[in-house]
Amino acid sequence: MKLVMNDGFYSPEIGYFEVIGGTAFTPPNGTIKTPQKPSPDHVFDGSKWVLAEVVPDQIDAFPDLTARQFAWMLAYTGLGDVWDKVELQLKDDRAQYAAVKSARSAGRFKIGATLEAVKMLKPVAQAVAPDTDLSEGAIRAAWKLALKEAANVT
Repeated sequence: MKLVMNDGFYSPEIGYFEVIGGTAFTPPNGTIKTPQKPSPDHVFDGSKWVLAEVVPDQIDAFPDLTARQFAWMLAYTGLGDVWDKVELQLKDDRAQYAAVKSARSAGRFKIGATLEAVKMLKPVAQAVAPDTDLSEGAIRAAWKLALKEAANVT
């Protein structure tokens, strides 16, 4: 079996994303080809990946969501519909499809990892749901709402 590595890209408008290696792809203007992102804790400084200085109140202010809270957030905001459409778009790429499909099975969800996943899938998500706000601010607002409201769901 031949292993295909994804190609990494960084766009000032989209952030970091990957494309399946060897795929014909025309990146948006201003996009830079990069090595794959080493971890969610790295940021692109314009020429290389560097470890980000995490400000505690930025990430720690967002506790993990349980699977139930995350499901509530997806249903309440309509992001679950976007997720379903993204899965359908990726169905021909079994590896990406499996990764996206299985991600909903996690027991807990972290804001940082969720934001990274949204950035990576944003080109596909915007193609299938162009009117959906997938900005970091919208995701953080939905996260806060899930923390507050899902606790009241019995």
